[in-house]
Amino acid sequence: MSENVEKPSVEELFERQSRDIERFLRFRLRNPEDARDLSQEAFLRLLRLDDTAFIQRPDQYLLRIAANLAYEHRLREKKAVNVDLDDTDELAGDSATHPDNTVERERQIARLEDALETLPTNVRNALIWHRRDGLTYQEIAKRLGVSPSMIKKYLQQGVARCRAGMQEVANELN
Repeated sequence: MSENVEKPSVEELFERQSRDIERFLRFRLRNPEDARDLSQEAFLRLLRLDDTAFIQRPDQYLLRIAANLAYEHRLREKKAVNVDLDDTDELAGDSATHPDNTVERERQIARLEDALETLPTNVRNALIWHRRDGLTYQEIAKRLGVSPSMIKKYLQQGVARCRAGMQEVANELN
């Protein structure tokens, strides 16, 4: 297709579907401004395609682009506000980074294990499956029969309680 034929079809598609795409995105995102921006980005991505001959249903294709954009946006949001559970040193303490301090590291690991034992079962399982096994929120949610947002809460609660429990033990030792 030549550029002259592409632009009018996208323009027509924009006229017909821009409100629907924005509504679709608003339903999936918290911020209406983000929905508006991502709606425009979906149309821009469609415009940037060099060859649109393979697109049989442009409306469906545009909806798929919008869904992908919403998914990418949510992933970026989660990374921005997610508790950094990859920082093992923060849970185990700073001295865990010194290889020659193995006795202290073993004590900290024991404290962490004790703190894990005090957690509710779902919180403990979510934390272990995420940290040790590398499962995603969705995979853990499926295993526990809860929503991914609940998994996020479990992980935040688990990290906070482990930190507090380890701090209590450390304070008792001092």
